[in-house]
Amino acid sequence: MIRSLFTRRGACKNIRRASQRPTIEELENRCLLAALPPVNSTNDLDDGMCNAAHCSLREAINLANSLSGRDTISFNIPATDAGHVYYRDDGVAGRMGQDLIATTTAADDAKIPDIDPDWPHSWWSIVPANGLPALGQPVIIDGYTQTGASRNTLDRGDDAVLRIELAGRIVGGGAQGLQIFAGNTTVRGLIINGFNEGVRMSGQGGNVVEGNFIGTDPTGMIGLGNHYEGLAIAGVGDNRIGGSTPAARNVMMSNTNLFGGRSVIEISGAGASNNRVQGNFIGTNAHGTAALGSIGPGVSVDDGTNNIIGGLTATPGTAPGNVISGNNGNGIAFGGTGSGLGTGNQVLGNIIGLDVTGTVALGNNGTGVGFGNGGNNVVGGTAAGARNIISGNRGGVFISGGFFAHSGDIIQGNYIGTDITGTQKLGNNEGVFVQQAQNILIGGAAAGAGNLISGNGTNGITVTHSAFAVVIQGNRIGTKADGVSPLGNGENAGNGILLESSNNSVIGNTIAFNGREIGQEAGVRVGAGATGNGILGNSIFGNKGLGIDLDVPVGVTPNDPGDADTGPNNLQNYPVLTAAEASNARTSIAGTLDSTANKDFRIEFFVSTSAFCSARSRAFSASSWFVCWSSSCWDWSCSARACDWRRSSSVRIVASRELRTIPRVSASWSRKETWTVVKGLKEASSTTAFTSCWKRMGRTTMWKGRPSPRPDEIRM
Repeated sequence: MIRSLFTRRGACKNIRRASQRPTIEELENRCLLAALPPVNSTNDLDDGMCNAAHCSLREAINLANSLSGRDTISFNIPATDAGHVYYRDDGVAGRMGQDLIATTTAADDAKIPDIDPDWPHSWWSIVPANGLPALGQPVIIDGYTQTGASRNTLDRGDDAVLRIELAGRIVGGGAQGLQIFAGNTTVRGLIINGFNEGVRMSGQGGNVVEGNFIGTDPTGMIGLGNHYEGLAIAGVGDNRIGGSTPAARNVMMSNTNLFGGRSVIEISGAGASNNRVQGNFIGTNAHGTAALGSIGPGVSVDDGTNNIIGGLTATPGTAPGNVISGNNGNGIAFGGTGSGLGTGNQVLGNIIGLDVTGTVALGNNGTGVGFGNGGNNVVGGTAAGARNIISGNRGGVFISGGFFAHSGDIIQGNYIGTDITGTQKLGNNEGVFVQQAQNILIGGAAAGAGNLISGNGTNGITVTHSAFAVVIQGNRIGTKADGVSPLGNGENAGNGILLESSNNSVIGNTIAFNGREIGQEAGVRVGAGATGNGILGNSIFGNKGLGIDLDVPVGVTPNDPGDADTGPNNLQNYPVLTAAEASNARTSIAGTLDSTANKDFRIEFFVSTSAFCSARSRAFSASSWFVCWSSSCWDWSCSARACDWRRSSSVRIVASRELRTIPRVSASWSRKETWTVVKGLKEASSTTAFTSCWKRMGRTTMWKGRPSPRPDEIRM
């Protein structure tokens, strides 16, 4: 025969087969686990017993701590409990508050005669007299086990009904709501408010906090806050806050302490790695439509590495992406206090600064995503579903090195300053701001790497204060998502890109419709003292000022003999075009460049169905198609009707105001020489002639080349 032996944990034995039954295999080491009695009272008594007669949450935690293994703390509090409460209807639609809370003994909420129809659900409120015991053993605390509780089912919104409230209104800022020390612990289905911190994790990681309302009332529509963080992860890793399904969503706000300024979620310490914050509403109500009044930032990561805020999602802001909006600080802030800290973090698939629909501004009163010290972090990416919508904030993305070297951040595939469709302006004050950092990539050459940076109040991108080796590539700056329609930056006075530091690159972007005042703000402005910046292969059109403006003075800078002057990009002289010969087969362009002797220069030409027109730009007609040269000059274009084009091989030099924009880029044109290098200008005479030609390959709208950068290149 076989004996079955069930013991309490810690006393399990190896059960072996009886010798007289050799054909039966040996049994594995098992225990029948006696389930903990459910919490059945809201009072805070602790008489050392947790049983069917009485079990408070305090007693259940103490019992779980006394046992090895992982227990589940469930709830089955009767309707007659003194802590059974509801919102009383005051006759005002949409109004609920602490002054309207009343007690009930009704088992059926529908039988409470004056329950508020705005929230027709009662709940049970547990109010500890002092701090609860820390969770010293792995445990699952599951508020959804209480009768009538249900999980969220909405992709955009939260219809969860939570019935267990853990309220710190007596203990206040003197204790945490729940302290997790043991690791491998799950907290779900609770309302936690009024404590110093709602939930704090330290000691061991691998914890899950999902499906809770932290810092709110039971409706998720009223912010009650905790005095400091809603949730703090202190030096431990591999935790998950929220998850990839709607049911896992937490609705969270941060502190009510005016002088605290703490985050809704804070991840700190060198050991805080590989944590995931996913699918949550951070700073908004349960509908994702209004701010709850968080005084501090949404998410802070200090010294943490390889953490993920969000995840790949079909629609930004849906799980595993978060909605991080309406906070009084930054949406997300990263920092590091030493080498190797604050690195490798990712921000994916979130809405930051808009409501859950992605169409209404609900800005954070700071930067959408901010990086202090650290580096090698990623915002967005080229993968499907990596895009963040970062709009409506005081700033979009802010990167600053501070006291430690900051390098290697990548900003890709995001919408910065627009709504979720990329067609409406919901701008940040500034799109992307980089200072005291190096080797930063904004966009990139890969498919999907370019950002849409449009609709921001001042500059689309600013690179300043000793930042260098910043590459701005393949972005749409000032257009809608189609890359053609206007949605410019700078309505409060700003440029598409402002370069105020040296040795950066602007490559292959579309930069259009930026600025506020005619002749002032530029597509790309190079500020005083900024040299060695390559501006290469971009499509720059329709801006209020010059396409590229070397900023001393504002507007076209005259050539000087020998190009000896200094200033932004050394005030590079522009080429002077002298002739063009066109036929159906090819167009040849001739001109001169007066510049530094014994140096190579790169000159770029572009083909368009319409012309750039200014005092320093020339357009040549050839059977109704045009070859255009672009320099650090006006990039205004003009229509054929207004410019008196001739359908012949003769040359017309055009100079007029802007009447329409450049057509969309097509890759069907080919040029015989992708660029012309003027080599080795003689010391005696620094002026030389050059020619370049293209071959027409068929009927197309436009062609624009994007060659790779080389040393000593200078964008003309």
